[in-house]
Amino acid sequence: REEIPSEILSAMRPRCGAEPASANSAPRFCFWRERKPDMTNLEKYDHLFLTSFKVKPEDLPGLKYQGIPLWDSLGHMDLMGDLEETFGISLGTVDVLDFSSYEKGKEILAKYGVEL
Repeated sequence: REEIPSEILSAMRPRCGAEPASANSAPRFCFWRERKPDMTNLEKYDHLFLTSFKVKPEDLPGLKYQGIPLWDSLGHMDLMGDLEETFGISLGTVDVLDFSSYEKGKEILAKYGVEL
């Protein structure tokens, strides 16, 4: 197994289950380990937005891709990965590109049988 150079590790955003980028940083906890087991799918969906983008629940309606600094292209791909892991789905490329808002995301997840 090939080692990843430390300069690349330090530039990477930590992903779920990943080792910390350095000895001084903490690993990111997986979403499903943070949530309560009795959360509804809508609560899980909302929680992903709240924790990923550091917004308040009242900010969710109308929230759009690139409408806030944290929902940039990298934040978008992190959200897509978290959605796939949380709901056990694999989003298609077209759906990743079409996922343009909080509301549109609900429509897309419904196509994969995720009831919110």
